[in-house]
Amino acid sequence: TTMAEGFEGKRKADEISSSVSVPEGLAASLAEFGQSHLLEFVEKGLVPAEDGAALLDKLATLDLKRIRDAFQSTTGAGESEEATKEEGDGVQPPDSYASVNGLGDEEKAACFARGMAEIVAGRAAVLVLGGGQGTRLGFDGPKGMFDIGLPSKATLFQLYAQRVRRLEMMADEAAGRFQLGGMRAPPTQIPFVVMTSPLNHSTTTSYFAENGYFGLKEEQVRFFPQGTLPALTPEGKIIMTNGSTLSEVLKNKRTRPAAALAVVHS
Repeated sequence: TTMAEGFEGKRKADEISSSVSVPEGLAASLAEFGQSHLLEFVEKGLVPAEDGAALLDKLATLDLKRIRDAFQSTTGAGESEEATKEEGDGVQPPDSYASVNGLGDEEKAACFARGMAEIVAGRAAVLVLGGGQGTRLGFDGPKGMFDIGLPSKATLFQLYAQRVRRLEMMADEAAGRFQLGGMRAPPTQIPFVVMTSPLNHSTTTSYFAENGYFGLKEEQVRFFPQGTLPALTPEGKIIMTNGSTLSEVLKNKRTRPAAALAVVHS
């Protein structure tokens, strides 16, 4: 019986393995960057065909060179000049800067007028980085939906949306668009962009829809999920959670791609 079960298991494994074909180009690319272990379970026929195919599709989207360069930059191992140049992008810190508190009344008024002009011209938007979960707050959902204790019960998402609406009205007033009987021109519409995470994207979009986008137009509210990157071992190997799934983490909110890479220590 044991022998029969062994043959049956091998037959099923062969069926699974034969139904998932690893492209030669993908296998060569993974080998070049030292990530061939990602194919081990597929090549041994230890994952269902559907899961194996999904893994191959995922692997085909990875920028293995960028992952390697980012890892080396993060750990200081073999940092490449090309990666450093890409991350720096020629940005230099300013020689001097000013704060609003240090400006005179005329300068403040000039800044306000310039800001309103940019908004009216459609060259400004509001971006909310709302991908974080409220776990540490004891809330099972996006932080933007957390009740922060206001008498109105308004959440952070609601407050942001209402501030955008108020800013639109201020821009219209500054542009002289109001007159008796209505508007002289189409009202200002500021794009309101919300970054979510793969974990809470649908929850966030549904929340806004169910609340009528808090007075904003549906077409001006846009959502996009925060990207993910593979988690790596201290040796730079991509980690898998099982035979067909990569271990991924959310990209860091900092601008340097190397800072977004997760190096997981045992």
